Amino acid sequence: MSSKLLAATLLLVVGLAAASARAQTQNVEEDLTVIGNWMLYSDAENSLYRHFLNQAFELLDARAQKVAALDTESEWRARQKSVREAIAEAMGPFPTKTPLNARVVGTLQKDGFRVEKIIYESQPSFFVTAALFVPDDLDRLHRPFSFAAVITKRRFATPPTKS
Repeated sequence: MSSKLLAATLLLVVGLAAASARAQTQNVEEDLTVIGNWMLYSDAENSLYRHFLNQAFELLDARAQKVAALDTESEWRARQKSVREAIAEAMGPFPTKTPLNARVVGTLQKDGFRVEKIIYESQPSFFVTAALFVPDDLDRLHRPFSFAAVITKRRFATPPTKS
């Protein structure tokens, strides 16, 4: 075999090897994913929940951006008006204010505070119960109502179970 033919053959083999290596490297870098984020589809029973959750977070982000852009009192008042209108459109108008007719129906004395059991009418003949925790040392405070209050609504329902 002549030296020119041997050199040409060697050059061809080296060139093919380099091209093959380059092609393999490109295939490794290429994304061949058929279904991206497949883990999102692995829990079908919660997909509707996740869909609504994502929508809620998008709406909360949009709300945060709108609120962050408010600077003046008039902008805040306009926002307040639009929120009230949106609530009224979604739920109907606010009910008319009626007397609460609140009364204490019992008191429990505890160490350092008392619990007053209260009942009131949020609407006529619609009774609501509450518990008011009052510290014993109100006399020592400079202002009679200078302490924090926490109002919560409790639900007593059976939690959903998986059947």
